[in-house]
Amino acid sequence: MKKSIAILAVLLVICLIGSTAAVAGTVPTPKPKVMELEIEDIVQDDLDGLDNYVLTEDGEPVLEVRRSAAVQPFGSLSDVTDNGMYTADFAIPGTTERVFIAGLTSDNISEIQTAVFESYESGESFTLADLGFIDTEKTYTDDDDDDMCWAASTSNILAYTGWGAQAGISDPDDLFELFINSFENKGGNAYYGLGWFFNGMDMGRYASNSSSFPKVKNYPNSGRYLPEYDFNAITDQFDLTEAGADGVAKLLMKLKSGCGASLNLEIYINGEQQSGHAVTCWGFVTDTAYPMTDKAHFKTVIITDSDSGSYVTERRDAPDLLEAYALEPIEQDGYDTYWFDYGYSQIGVLFEAVTLRSYSPEIAKETSASASLNRTSDPDLAMEPFSLTADSSDKESLITAFPAGSDLYFCPYFTNISDVAYQGSLKLSYTLDDLQKHTSKTTSFSLGNNVNIGQMVNIFLQSPLSLTKNIAPGRYTLTVEVNPEHTVNEAYFFNNAYSVDFVVGETYLIGDVDDDEEVASIDAVLILRKSADFAINLDDRAVIRGDINSDGELDILDATYIQRYLAEMEIAYRVNVEEIYPS
Repeated sequence: MKKSIAILAVLLVICLIGSTAAVAGTVPTPKPKVMELEIEDIVQDDLDGLDNYVLTEDGEPVLEVRRSAAVQPFGSLSDVTDNGMYTADFAIPGTTERVFIAGLTSDNISEIQTAVFESYESGESFTLADLGFIDTEKTYTDDDDDDMCWAASTSNILAYTGWGAQAGISDPDDLFELFINSFENKGGNAYYGLGWFFNGMDMGRYASNSSSFPKVKNYPNSGRYLPEYDFNAITDQFDLTEAGADGVAKLLMKLKSGCGASLNLEIYINGEQQSGHAVTCWGFVTDTAYPMTDKAHFKTVIITDSDSGSYVTERRDAPDLLEAYALEPIEQDGYDTYWFDYGYSQIGVLFEAVTLRSYSPEIAKETSASASLNRTSDPDLAMEPFSLTADSSDKESLITAFPAGSDLYFCPYFTNISDVAYQGSLKLSYTLDDLQKHTSKTTSFSLGNNVNIGQMVNIFLQSPLSLTKNIAPGRYTLTVEVNPEHTVNEAYFFNNAYSVDFVVGETYLIGDVDDDEEVASIDAVLILRKSADFAINLDDRAVIRGDINSDGELDILDATYIQRYLAEMEIAYRVNVEEIYPS
């Protein structure tokens, strides 16, 4: 469908040896000192065996290289090898542009490193092919996979995020064969593919054009490779057609947090939409001269495409290609998104993204012995993020900071994410925990004795519920749970509850003396100047913000604690933590 794309080495290939992988939910720690190497003086032998180093040009850092954490398979799958994933986030020398790219492997890291330094010296470009990228391919020589680009992309992100290995299928080509053998050869969506892989669901049946979606061939006796996990809790599906730069920014943040991403495109030829297509998104080139909210911020999308090597007889023999396309903003006919030139008079319009969190042992899963783990035979009510406001008519907003004395309201929202209806009695409970007074209050009420909630039906209450009147300053957690007594058996119970933390009262950052919403060296300087009796005006609230050790005074000790914090040294007190002003 498309020809290979030559990629400017200094633009993208440098990124292939770098890694600043971020894992969602971890607490950042001070970076260890790493070896600095001047790029003009380096030779390939200098890099052998190094996983962590910084490349410099004229003494200035150009690129930091760091090995990311390995994907860990089950202990019972000890024959599954670690694929050594890398990510990279670096500035392009002499420009305001940055590159972030994920999905890199160590399989051919030596060849990639050699290519980087040769191209850096020559300035020449070349095609990035067969260097260990995750790039499952379709073929045009058989009719069993023509329309299964979505399944190839799903296979890529399952392999990348480690979930395939958890199910005992770490190779993306093996995963793709699994989808080919289990689904009709029709266009689909990675979200539906993940619903089947994790929970055995045939989700295409719920689409408005369900007849066009691929049916599961052996439903309901296939899929469910990781049934203890709720696929909906680890995936996100979001529209890109009306989000502009914000939508692409969200996708980039998902990639940086370690997610795999399938990108759905609308394909146009001569201005007419002809089809849809799914590719795997690995990163972006951005221009830091523009804010992330500006469309000019996003310059290039980096993908692998199941059509790029599809002219071979055997799909496993197709070259693995990493491709880059220049993005152009589009605002017309209700669209606010990006498009790129796909070649052969075709353009691809960014339509939708589906992301999947990387596997982690900390991800919640069902542990209740009474849960069936089967969404094809039992209902599953999942509590979604709900509204929390000081407005009795607002069913949409989620606010997490309120003035003291506010009247608070919330509106629960839950979905039956299963292939069968929920039928029977239904209760709802909510618990308000006061985290400072260590008190808790739970309220329960009935939503009906003969409730019928159909498959994939979303439920809002008619109007928000009153949580509390005239709430006092403090820190709180609100937890809302549906079917709390497990009156009706479900596939999962761990997803019946959802919690929101919020604060009441005006807040500040401990150590932020000048109240500019960040802790910096100027805050320590202000304290030192006041301690030295310089004429400096700091009001009572400035004293509260800067009183690190809570002794009621601003003195040299408080300044020292801030300086130690900024130097990433250990201190016995909290700094740069949000606190509530005393009432």
